[in-house]
Amino acid sequence: MGIRFQRRLNIGKGLGLNVGKSGVSPSIRTKFGSISHKQFTVRTGIKGLSYINSLGNGSRRKSSSNLFPVIIVLSILFIVTLAVWNVFLLIIWVLKEIIYFILKIFRKKV
Repeated sequence: MGIRFQRRLNIGKGLGLNVGKSGVSPSIRTKFGSISHKQFTVRTGIKGLSYINSLGNGSRRKSSSNLFPVIIVLSILFIVTLAVWNVFLLIIWVLKEIIYFILKIFRKKV
């Protein structure tokens, strides 16, 4: 067993730099887990228990990198869904304001 050195430097908003014996690598942390160019981690909610999978096919580890494109596609779908939802809420708000404005005009005439 060798000596292990690892340190994370937080940049902000989940972004960070992982510093270790082999170098420096960027990563993103969320409440669901973290992802870097080497691996992704999924948190289970149980302290000390998580799922780690390597990305790419390095010489030391054999793993499938099919999950990375799926994560990217799901992230894009989530962002698009949020954008569509916010546009829907904006349209509802505008229609509500138009109706209040029309009702205000009719109340002054009566």
